[in-house]
Amino acid sequence: MNSLRDKLQHLLSKEFNPEHLEIIDETDKHKNHLNTPHTKETHFRILIVSEIFQSMNRIERHRCIMSLFEQDFKAHLHALSIKAFTPNEYQKFPKTKVALSDFPLHT
Repeated sequence: MNSLRDKLQHLLSKEFNPEHLEIIDETDKHKNHLNTPHTKETHFRILIVSEIFQSMNRIERHRCIMSLFEQDFKAHLHALSIKAFTPNEYQKFPKTKVALSDFPLHT
């Protein structure tokens, strides 16, 4: 894989077969953080919609996603902001609020 973003895309697609997946590299917004010595691909925002999340609560979804990238966190990945929904949950959002950029960072 050429980039960490590509790896995120590949592993999330393979593991969760998402109906919808968006990944945004937000590293530029965090380039002056003290604990982020690397300047490329350290912070990502993810919106993923999958049936697999049906039997999981929010914490379980996040743990499952984070576990895919343990080695990357040890290397240089610093943060993932995750919005993980089932298709039914995702459909409840107004049509004007369906892109990752429309979701607040922390909810």
